[in-house]
Amino acid sequence: MAQEMPIVLPEGRKAPDKHFFRIGEVADMLGVEPHVVRFWQQQFAQVRPERSSTGRLLFGRPALARLARIRTLLYDEGFTIAGAKKALSHEAAPPKPPEVVYVETKVTQPHDDTVEIALRAELDHLGRGLRSLEARLAAAEASEAAVRQQLAGAEAMLDAELRAALGEVEAMLTVWPS
Repeated sequence: MAQEMPIVLPEGRKAPDKHFFRIGEVADMLGVEPHVVRFWQQQFAQVRPERSSTGRLLFGRPALARLARIRTLLYDEGFTIAGAKKALSHEAAPPKPPEVVYVETKVTQPHDDTVEIALRAELDHLGRGLRSLEARLAAAEASEAAVRQQLAGAEAMLDAELRAALGEVEAMLTVWPS
């Protein structure tokens, strides 16, 4: 894979050979927490992640290289945020990634009864599994109610025994010579 910018990661880590990385992957490669990557993204205009069709932040290789440089400036070279911004402004701007155009296509297939039958069978199987889980949950809830009732009875019996013992101790104290 051709790289526009070298990616220098800390502690000899290497970036996987792919185009985009999720924020957790970027944080792991840089040895920081994901909230730190989000903070740097907000502070440094040079870091431009993209959003996937599902709304996830995806960092391309240029953004990863820029974040690695920010980490080096802040952690290894001791720059402040303002100092790192100034240093980065004097470095070459990363090349703008090519615009990606998504084309939606519709694939049509002839109707196949075997697929529909298989899907219905799987749906029935899942429905039976769901009903089984619901029955187990109801049994567990009933069992929990029975245990709670037993605990309440034991608590009442223990309370009565403690009150009786306390009454006996108080009676002993009243007759005890002072």
